[in-house]
Amino acid sequence: GRYSVLSTGELHIHSVDAVSDSQRTYRCQTKHKLSSEVKLSSNSGRLIVTESHSNLSPKITTTSRQIVSIVGQNLELLCNCQGFPPPLVLWYKFNEKNQLLERLSTLSEQLVPNPRRVVQIYSSLIMKSLSIDDTAKYVCVCNNSVGQDSTHIHVLVRAPLIVSVSPSHMLVGVGDSVDLNCSVLGAPVVYVMWKRNGKPIQCIASNEWESSASSAEVSLVWDGPHFTHTFPPMEPLVPGMTLSLKCSATGLPLPQIIWTVDGQSVSDNWRLRIGDYVSSDGVVNSYVNITNIRVEDGGLYKCLALNGMNTAVHHNRVVVLG
Repeated sequence: GRYSVLSTGELHIHSVDAVSDSQRTYRCQTKHKLSSEVKLSSNSGRLIVTESHSNLSPKITTTSRQIVSIVGQNLELLCNCQGFPPPLVLWYKFNEKNQLLERLSTLSEQLVPNPRRVVQIYSSLIMKSLSIDDTAKYVCVCNNSVGQDSTHIHVLVRAPLIVSVSPSHMLVGVGDSVDLNCSVLGAPVVYVMWKRNGKPIQCIASNEWESSASSAEVSLVWDGPHFTHTFPPMEPLVPGMTLSLKCSATGLPLPQIIWTVDGQSVSDNWRLRIGDYVSSDGVVNSYVNITNIRVEDGGLYKCLALNGMNTAVHHNRVVVLG
């Protein structure tokens, strides 16, 4: 109808009537949300309506310039306009680039129930069940045969921020790359940041009114090296023969394999070659090849697999006759 009670407690009367509205007294009544206690104001108010005897250019007295509301709520945008002859009020919606999106008004006042979600009733724009798409600049234009006035209201519709990080838990090895995705629902989102205090990694989204966070646990997997293949004991060798020794190991992180003979590092030369490679199943393979073996090549050969977590050792003696 012609009466609206605003969230501030104010009473808004549309299309004031000089006879009926000026003959009434107005009181406000409050009801306690918890106790349901009802109280009536001790004093009352009266409305004084004066008739215009000359033409008046429209004058908008509404002062609201920005309104923040929440998704799902209803909102009434006021455009209090005075003038004579009675002004015509039109509403327009603009985007953040000041581009006209649509004209919201109809030329006739909406006095009956209207199925539309956004509708003009008298000079007010009624918006039901707000959505994020209702965030915009709304312009009220008030004009009659004498002149025109306009005002604008910025409406910001916000939705509770909900943050989720996926995956929420990861097992990784040292040196691995990690991809975490942070999804944010709600609006407006002013900034998103990642933070790590201790183990959990947090994604935080925030705006002027609230912040929300979600976390992910990234755990390092350590696995000490262990051999999957080692060179076996062997019979004494005759000088001039060829010798091939191989050790294979795995672990997290991948181990490094080094070779020693009688406690000294094995070095490449024209008869001795050391090499290694990693197979597709994550196994490190290392070998020592010796051609035209000599007596001095004999000794206690060791392969050592190291990955910072632990060390695995295998050894066998090589005997060269002579």
